[in-house]
Amino acid sequence: MSQGWVRAERRRVLGVFPSVEYTLARAAAVHALREEARRTLYGPVPAAQVPARDAAVVALAAAARLRALGTARDRAAHTERLGN
Repeated sequence: MSQGWVRAERRRVLGVFPSVEYTLARAAAVHALREEARRTLYGPVPAAQVPARDAAVVALAAAARLRALGTARDRAAHTERLGN
Protein backbone atom coordinates (compact mmCIF):
# COMPACT_ATOMS: atom_id res chain seq x y z
CA MET A 1 0.00 0.00 0.00
CA SER A 2 1.00 3.64 -0.05
CA GLN A 3 4.42 4.17 1.54
CA GLY A 4 4.30 0.74 3.18
CA TRP A 5 2.18 1.65 6.23
CA VAL A 6 -0.57 -0.88 5.54
CA ARG A 7 -0.24 -4.32 4.03
CA ALA A 8 -3.15 -5.79 2.02
CA GLU A 9 -3.52 -9.56 1.98
CA ARG A 10 -5.96 -10.92 -0.54
CA ARG A 11 -7.71 -14.19 0.23
CA ARG A 12 -10.96 -16.02 -0.36
CA VAL A 13 -13.67 -16.63 2.22
CA LEU A 14 -15.13 -20.14 2.00
CA GLY A 15 -12.96 -20.57 -1.06
CA VAL A 16 -15.38 -18.45 -3.11
CA PHE A 17 -15.72 -14.85 -1.99
CA PRO A 18 -12.77 -12.52 -2.49
CA SER A 19 -11.66 -10.65 0.61
CA VAL A 20 -8.86 -8.29 1.55
CA GLU A 21 -7.43 -8.15 5.05
CA TYR A 22 -5.44 -5.06 6.00
CA THR A 23 -2.70 -5.16 8.62
CA LEU A 24 -0.28 -2.57 9.91
CA ALA A 25 3.15 -2.99 8.38
CA ARG A 26 4.82 -0.51 10.75
CA ALA A 27 3.22 -1.19 14.12
CA ALA A 28 6.15 0.34 16.04
CA ALA A 29 5.79 3.64 14.15
CA VAL A 30 2.05 3.72 14.85
CA HIS A 31 2.74 3.11 18.56
CA ALA A 32 5.26 5.97 18.60
CA LEU A 33 2.77 8.33 16.91
CA ARG A 34 0.07 7.36 19.43
CA GLU A 35 2.38 8.07 22.36
CA GLU A 36 3.41 11.42 20.85
CA ALA A 37 -0.26 12.40 20.50
CA ARG A 38 -0.94 11.40 24.11
CA ARG A 39 2.02 13.47 25.31
CA THR A 40 0.66 16.41 23.33
CA LEU A 41 -2.75 16.09 24.98
CA TYR A 42 -1.77 15.12 28.51
CA GLY A 43 1.79 16.46 28.72
CA PRO A 44 3.24 19.41 30.60
CA VAL A 45 3.78 21.67 27.57
CA PRO A 46 1.26 24.55 27.59
CA ALA A 47 -1.29 24.26 24.78
CA ALA A 48 -0.15 27.57 23.31
CA GLN A 49 3.36 26.15 22.85
CA VAL A 50 2.37 22.89 21.15
CA PRO A 51 3.41 22.87 17.46
CA ALA A 52 0.46 23.54 15.14
CA ARG A 53 0.83 20.17 13.37
CA ASP A 54 0.70 18.22 16.64
CA ALA A 55 -2.23 20.27 17.93
CA ALA A 56 -4.17 19.67 14.70
CA VAL A 57 -3.58 15.91 14.81
CA VAL A 58 -4.69 15.67 18.44
CA ALA A 59 -7.73 17.89 17.85
CA LEU A 60 -8.83 15.74 14.90
CA ALA A 61 -8.28 12.52 16.85
CA ALA A 62 -10.26 13.89 19.80
CA ALA A 63 -13.08 15.12 17.54
CA ALA A 64 -13.26 11.65 15.98
CA ARG A 65 -13.28 10.17 19.50
CA LEU A 66 -10.40 7.85 18.67
CA ARG A 67 -9.67 5.51 21.53
CA ALA A 68 -5.94 5.86 20.85
CA LEU A 69 -5.97 9.05 22.94
CA GLY A 70 -7.52 7.35 25.94
CA THR A 71 -10.97 6.83 27.31
CA ALA A 72 -13.85 9.25 26.96
CA ARG A 73 -13.31 10.17 30.60
CA ASP A 74 -9.64 10.99 29.88
CA ARG A 75 -10.63 13.24 26.97
CA ALA A 76 -13.38 14.90 29.00
CA ALA A 77 -10.85 15.79 31.68
CA HIS A 78 -8.88 17.74 29.05
CA THR A 79 -11.67 19.55 27.21
CA GLU A 80 -10.19 22.95 28.03
CA ARG A 81 -6.85 21.96 26.52
CA LEU A 82 -8.67 20.69 23.42
CA GLY A 83 -10.47 24.00 23.07
CA ASN A 84 -13.99 22.62 23.60
